[in-house]
Amino acid sequence: MMSVVIVTGATGATGRATCAALVAAGHRVAAVDRDAEGLAAVAAEVASDALTTHTCDLTDPSATRAAVDEVRTAHGRIDGLVHLVGGWRGGKAFTDNVDADWAVLSALLIDTLRHVTLAVHDDLVASPAGRAVIISAASVASPTAGNANYVAAKAAAEAWIAALADSFRAEQSGRKRTPVHRPPQP
Repeated sequence: MMSVVIVTGATGATGRATCAALVAAGHRVAAVDRDAEGLAAVAAEVASDALTTHTCDLTDPSATRAAVDEVRTAHGRIDGLVHLVGGWRGGKAFTDNVDADWAVLSALLIDTLRHVTLAVHDDLVASPAGRAVIISAASVASPTAGNANYVAAKAAAEAWIAALADSFRAEQSGRKRTPVHRPPQP
């Protein structure tokens, strides 16, 4: 049985290559990006019925849930997530780490990951081989002064993925999850 993998940030160079490689390996791929024209180019490059495209701004949690629902409807299930939404801002000095750059990096590197993993969590748990991956940065282990915003956002993304992995372990072991009160979503 072919697995269904969502690739976010699908229009970037790494996203396009990932979509093509996954389809070539026999997977069905849902390419997700906010760039509709870029997604059309990915579809033309891959040229396979195993690829669907889904335009979504993953910084919007409601839009993210809707896109994941669309993928689930189109493919019947979701088995994997390759999260490639990225970005970089920085400078040379520590004081070059301005709020505007943090706002962009936290939205792209943290918020998009949070939104999509919350939306696909139960699908991945239900899959016999559910997986989620991100690309981090070596600079997390050795941050520089001018790179503080970027490295902090990448470190937060790593921590989020580690927590997701813990959730998978808890589900597989039958360990009870701590109930969380969530207000209704709009």
